[in-house]
Amino acid sequence: MKEPEIVVLSGENRFDQWKNFLFKDKTGREYKIGAKRNDKDQIVNLVAANANRAVRLIWDVYFREGTEYDIIKSIDPVEGALPEPVKTETQPIPQIDTPPSKSREDAIREGMWFKHRAFALSYSKDLVCAGSIEVKELYDYAERMLGWLNKDMV
Repeated sequence: MKEPEIVVLSGENRFDQWKNFLFKDKTGREYKIGAKRNDKDQIVNLVAANANRAVRLIWDVYFREGTEYDIIKSIDPVEGALPEPVKTETQPIPQIDTPPSKSREDAIREGMWFKHRAFALSYSKDLVCAGSIEVKELYDYAERMLGWLNKDMV
């Protein structure tokens, strides 16, 4: 069985599709109160009324078909001071040198260059298949066509 623990409620409460009541603490950990519990309404009211406040969760053990489950036995509001929070060390964010980014115009120009090159090679291949040029002329023809397509991009 777990030891009693003190948590600060976040105010994020909800019912799931089976009418179980779910609530979270400030760390984001979620707790469940079963739908068939006799005192569910009292716990729901207590949790809803104490958002952003500390409560003590007292745990118990529930046995079902030979399996042991930790369940919340009761919830009590905490009066007085909260325990000191655990101090954590902040990690410095490393500085990463990023390469200079290209302007939008340069990126478009580079993308069009690849499209033009693919078009020129494909068209030259089609001319070879049609018998208009020889296979050995394919590369030269594609280069001439690429020069014509890229003339306005320089």
